[in-house]
Amino acid sequence: MPAHAEYCSPYAGNATAGNGLEVVTLGGRRGRAAGTPAFQDLLRPGRIIPTMSEARSRPGLRTGLQQVLIVLLLALAVLIVLNQANPLTTRLGRDSGMYAYVASHLMRGDTPYLSAWEHKPPGIFFIDALGLSIARGSRWGIWFMEFIFLLGAALAGLEALKSRFGTWPAVLASLAWLGGLSLVLQGGNFTEEYALLFSFASLWLFTLIMERPDSIWLHAGLGLAFGCGFLTRPNNTGVQAAIILIEVLLVILKQRPWRPTLIGLIATGIGLAIPLIGVSLYFASRNAFQAFLDGALIFGLYYGGQPDVAGALLGGLQRFGLIAGVALVGTWMAFDGVQQKARERAVDPLLLWMCVDLILEVVLSGLSGRSYTHYFISWLPWMGAACALPLRQALHSFRKWGRPLQTGAALASVLFAAWACWSMLAEYGRTFVQLAAQRGLVQRQEVLPAYVNQRTQPGDTVLVWGGDAGINFLSRRDAPTAQVAYGLLGPSPLTERFSRQFIEDVVSDPPALILDLASLNDVPPLTATDPEKWFASRGLHVAPYMREFFDFVHANYTYTTEVAGVPVYFFNR
Repeated sequence: MPAHAEYCSPYAGNATAGNGLEVVTLGGRRGRAAGTPAFQDLLRPGRIIPTMSEARSRPGLRTGLQQVLIVLLLALAVLIVLNQANPLTTRLGRDSGMYAYVASHLMRGDTPYLSAWEHKPPGIFFIDALGLSIARGSRWGIWFMEFIFLLGAALAGLEALKSRFGTWPAVLASLAWLGGLSLVLQGGNFTEEYALLFSFASLWLFTLIMERPDSIWLHAGLGLAFGCGFLTRPNNTGVQAAIILIEVLLVILKQRPWRPTLIGLIATGIGLAIPLIGVSLYFASRNAFQAFLDGALIFGLYYGGQPDVAGALLGGLQRFGLIAGVALVGTWMAFDGVQQKARERAVDPLLLWMCVDLILEVVLSGLSGRSYTHYFISWLPWMGAACALPLRQALHSFRKWGRPLQTGAALASVLFAAWACWSMLAEYGRTFVQLAAQRGLVQRQEVLPAYVNQRTQPGDTVLVWGGDAGINFLSRRDAPTAQVAYGLLGPSPLTERFSRQFIEDVVSDPPALILDLASLNDVPPLTATDPEKWFASRGLHVAPYMREFFDFVHANYTYTTEVAGVPVYFFNR
């Protein structure tokens, strides 16, 4: 490997060394085609990114056994991460429960945003509904979809990173971003989690587009992944937006002609339109297109407070810790490599993407000003790619002597991971057997849903004050209104209409009981005599008709008991 070689790019005219590795030299100097780099050269940005042909032609790297072991290792890593979403041991979170509740309505033929409202695009509702259908309504169906999507994301990311950095840097970088995911997953079933599959698939397609920049089908596939990611949440599409920006920048830098780039972007736009048009037609056929726009797009434009990009940056770095530090080193190396080659119009697109995507992800996660922990899941594709670069540099010195040990290392890694997590894997196995046989306890029995089932009939409605519709989902009791998140609604042109729908539904069809989860959410307890003052004292928005709702509850409901710290109110029949 040349001592002063920089990165290689299919967009640049690089020399080829005798070992098949393309070489770009600094200042016109050509280094040796083989040899061990000096220690200080290991920190030189981008110096040892191989060409795709070189990475794919190394003997022994693509043996069937090694590939199977790597897949098993990633699958074990995904199982470990998803243990915090295990339905047998974990409580259903508020957001996750809301998505599951809407999905349960979709499963029985109802229409999202009409029978159950949530201010997210419908992608996660369809994903959860498919999982619930597979598992006969059990939370394990949602867990299964999480596993499939995350394993798919890991494999797509592995292919993308392996084509540029080699197998083991890609494997270690994949394990790094999965480790980062475990820090921000918060029990799982978030839109950002499912979007990882579309983001890593887009990154993989980008590496293929770098080989075949004129391919219309690859661009159309990128657009399709863009559209699917958009349908989970528009803020989850930073990877795709960065790729499109890179293609435009390459034209500006005159590394690519504008005509084939324009054709590729048109193909990307067509691919993007396919899922958006399909979903729009679905809701239009159910006379719910406007409700879809209101819930999935318009309300989201007003969600949150003032943008806080600096807070998002600091929050993300704090949550990811050491992994973010490694990724920042890789991004600095990428930036330095881009800066050095920009004047020569030989910028490597993947290095440029690392720099641009970091900026986009920080901005997108800070737009709402809330910086919820799960927002940072969207950073993981950048993190995986950025970690692969310094890992590639660090592992380069061990490449020759370590090559014969690679399959053994993969086997040892799988065996060690299985041994370390044997009790967890055994628990998974017993649960899957019970699920297949439809016998035994297969998901956590929560106190409040069990109490609701004991004290109500299947046709009764139950209102959970505070928006925790997961209780409705687990107890199989509908809420009396689609607006289950009333009280948490922020200011928007739609809030008055949604609030009026809530109060009209509750008054016309009073729920059999109300669970007061105010202590877990930003709403006043039902005992409050002045709810508007309660909101104002905390600087929170007061939804319209709040006093009317509290007056209705005080006049028609009686406090009965407290279950698991939650006050229960029954309707005065």
